[in-house]
Amino acid sequence: MRIDESGKVQFQTSFKGWNGVVASGPSGSCAVLYSIGTANRNRIRFDFKLFDSSLKQKWSITIPVASYVGGSFNLASLTNGWVIVTDSDAGLGEVFMAKYDFSGHTVWSLTEKSLPRTELMVGAGESFYLVGDNPDGRESSIVMKGH
Repeated sequence: MRIDESGKVQFQTSFKGWNGVVASGPSGSCAVLYSIGTANRNRIRFDFKLFDSSLKQKWSITIPVASYVGGSFNLASLTNGWVIVTDSDAGLGEVFMAKYDFSGHTVWSLTEKSLPRTELMVGAGESFYLVGDNPDGRESSIVMKGH
């Protein structure tokens, strides 16, 4: 939903999904990363969509790695694209991470066992910061910076 400065709804759109996160983009666009179901009831998949300033869909990407229900997922806006992070397999302790440019093309992606489960991700210019659980199970967090 796009709301003007006086609080009136200018545009709105809807799509089928469960939970989601949103981030701003260039020229008033907005990116949405949200979960969708799978045939396996304890697994979910993610879609990543871009809407222009009038909330017309420009592109859509299905994230290639499924996650478990209740997993975390994050989206951060950068000056040169977006970064997403999703839990992939809780049993394996893997995290899927990817960077996309404003056209929706993959800049890089990885599925990594050594990354902590991400609790928070913040974009800062062309960089981003992750705050995650300590993988050894201690009650502490890890902060990482990426580009």
